[in-house]
Amino acid sequence: IRTILKERLSFHGVKTGVVFSEDAIIFASRKTAGFSGDIRKAFQMCRAAAEVVIDEIECGTRRDGNIVGIKDVQKATKAMLDSPILSAVSTATHFEALLLISLASIKKQSGREQGGSSLRELLQKMKSVAESFGDIEYMPIPTFKELNEMCNRLTEVGLLNLTLPRLLHPRTISVTEQDSQGGVLPIIKSKVENSDLYIALRNSPHKNMAEKFLGVKLHLN
Repeated sequence: IRTILKERLSFHGVKTGVVFSEDAIIFASRKTAGFSGDIRKAFQMCRAAAEVVIDEIECGTRRDGNIVGIKDVQKATKAMLDSPILSAVSTATHFEALLLISLASIKKQSGREQGGSSLRELLQKMKSVAESFGDIEYMPIPTFKELNEMCNRLTEVGLLNLTLPRLLHPRTISVTEQDSQGGVLPIIKSKVENSDLYIALRNSPHKNMAEKFLGVKLHLN
C-alpha cells in the first residue's frame, strides 16, 4: 500500500503545500497494515498529520518547515484513537461488540457501503458469528427485543444510525423488515468505519473476535 499512498500524498501535497517524508509514508503504511489494511485509513492518518503541520505553520510554532514527519503522523494517529466514539467502542460489552462486529462483517462480505441491515438480518449474523467463534461469553445471543433495545442505546451514544426504509408501497416491505404486528422495522447503519472498529477493539477483550472477522493482512510494496 506504500506505493498507492505515496501517489495520493504527492497530489495532496501539491494542493496543501506540505511534503511527506519517506519515513512518514512508510510508518503510516505499516501502521495501517498492522491495524486493518485499509488504504483509506492510511490516507486519513496522513491527511490529519498534514492538518497538524499546517496549523502549526499558521500559528508560527512550526520548527520543521512544511515537511510531515513520523512524529506528525504519530500525533495525528493518537488524536484519532482518542476520539469519544472509539473510546465507546473499546469499552463495549460482549454483546455490543458482537453486534458491532456482525454489522461490520455484513458490510465487509457484501460490499454494502450504503443501505445498512435489518434487525432480523443482523440477529442472524450475530448468531452465525457467535457460533463460529465459539466463546460462551457471546452466547446465547440477545433476543429480538433485547437487540432492538441495544441498538437504541448504541444509537444514543453515536455508534449506530437507525432509519426507516423508504418505501413506495406497503407491499414492497419484505418480511425481514416487519415486526410480528406488521410494523416497519428500522434499518441499522454503523457510524464507525470497519477499520476504526478494528483498531478500537484490538486492545479490548474482543480482540480475537475482531481479528477473526475483520482482520486484513496485506504485504507492503
